[in-house]
Amino acid sequence: MLLSTFQHIKGIGKKTELALWDNGITTWEKYIKNNGHQLSLFEKETITTLNESIKAYKNGNLAFFANRLPRSEYYRIALTYPQDTIFLDIETTGLSLYYDQITLVGWSIGRKYGVYLQDQDEAGLLEALNSAKAIVTFNGTIFDLKFLQKWFPDIYIPPIHIDLRFFAKRAGLSGGQKAIEPKIGYKRPKLIEGMEGESAPILWYKYRRGDKASFKELVTYNHADIEGMKWIFDYTIEKIYDINKIPNKIRSKPKFSKFNSKINWASRKPKKKNSYRASCKTQRIECFFGF
Repeated sequence: MLLSTFQHIKGIGKKTELALWDNGITTWEKYIKNNGHQLSLFEKETITTLNESIKAYKNGNLAFFANRLPRSEYYRIALTYPQDTIFLDIETTGLSLYYDQITLVGWSIGRKYGVYLQDQDEAGLLEALNSAKAIVTFNGTIFDLKFLQKWFPDIYIPPIHIDLRFFAKRAGLSGGQKAIEPKIGYKRPKLIEGMEGESAPILWYKYRRGDKASFKELVTYNHADIEGMKWIFDYTIEKIYDINKIPNKIRSKPKFSKFNSKINWASRKPKKKNSYRASCKTQRIECFFGF
């Protein structure tokens, strides 16, 4: 959908963009070809920006669009790169950025699900973020990303960030993630059905005392958060299409919920003296226990 976007151009808003689409100008190249030799100053500047846009797109320079496109339209970039969009959720010992700690970070790109656990190797997490073109969170602006940036001062966060807490409100979905999910048909696994965020720290402390079952619940809870975000993202995009009257010829079908990841549990000792080790193989995560 990015190639049909014009709102990153100075002077073009929603109404002008819709007018362009209605007149058959559905891509950057069509706009350039449609204009003759006698151009107004605005048209010249527009074509210059579009040529820069084509170059930035080919070079994968998404910072170019992040600096020009309204944040409300960032979802279009994620739609353009669905396999390179990372869904991320953290678990902590509490809500205080100053007194509490990250216990677990879960993420999913495509059908892959990965986990970072406190005091373990963060290479997988950093690699996933470095490879992502867009990031999706629920309340990440206030919570997840702030914790990550404190925990890992040099961490890279993709410039294209869609926070579903605010994005979903545009589709009439308010409240927390657990309140939204039943409204759109997403069901959590029975193991963690009805579990709220307050349970995550308790499960963590139980795990630290050697309770393997609590660890499984914690990872399952985190994984469900991430899969639920994919459903919310798809649902909200479809609603925004209708609200903004975006023509069918422009719409890209959201399929993030189709990229469902799975947890593959493996009960065997890790090679190193770690209480936990995770590695993504065959588009799944393997969790190794060793106490």
